[in-house]
Amino acid sequence: MAKSTIKLDDNFVFEFPKKKQDPTTTEESYYPKCLFEHLLSNEDRIEIAHKGITSKFIDWKYKFNPITDPFYILEISLSFCSKDENELGGYRWEFSVSEENKLVFSDIKKLEEDDNLIYFSVKIQGEITWDFTPNQWDKIKQNMKRFSKCTWDEVALDINMQLRSNFLHPRYFPEYTQSTIKSPNREIPESEQTSDNLPFVLDKIPNSLATIYHREPKRNWELSEKHWMKLSDKNITFEGKYLSPYNI
Repeated sequence: MAKSTIKLDDNFVFEFPKKKQDPTTTEESYYPKCLFEHLLSNEDRIEIAHKGITSKFIDWKYKFNPITDPFYILEISLSFCSKDENELGGYRWEFSVSEENKLVFSDIKKLEEDDNLIYFSVKIQGEITWDFTPNQWDKIKQNMKRFSKCTWDEVALDINMQLRSNFLHPRYFPEYTQSTIKSPNREIPESEQTSDNLPFVLDKIPNSLATIYHREPKRNWELSEKHWMKLSDKNITFEGKYLSPYNI
């Protein structure tokens, strides 16, 4: 077992979807503006998705506390892939960290938007540490051999971030969820679609994504990305036996 650490001290750009698609049709509609407004005004209610939060998801006696619990959680995963952009395939590894891990989120602000996305930045400071076991590392190697043609010496590392609501279970807001379960197609009245309606916001807000890559954009879709982020441009440090070789 080896300790692994990721240290972060920089601004990261996330993509917030502006549109949602009706699962029963091909029609698209816009998310209410109040959802993004709520996220912008609550940077102090974001936390890393540590076990102190995630363990509550299976504790059926636990009741969500809107005064102390985070509204939003940041999930981080690692993507192992080939250094050669022409070699497709890879493996995403998700991990969990203990409650002692803390990150500070600040200076959240909108940068720009287009027809489909709102781009916003968040400053993230701190470090996360967890135990990386030999079995886990072997599993990553086995999956890379299975899903990619590159040798292990040719493997690179990307970081994936997902900023999502901490609304995961009906018991958090039983009155709200019971009304939506009984009438799943019920439209929430516009008068209730406000940033003050916490159950509505946390239930409806989409996930925001960010990726920090190991290289420059090269493929056509990559070149069209407005805010491509590279590890070498960010103040990110990997520590530990398994991750330190990926420092750029």
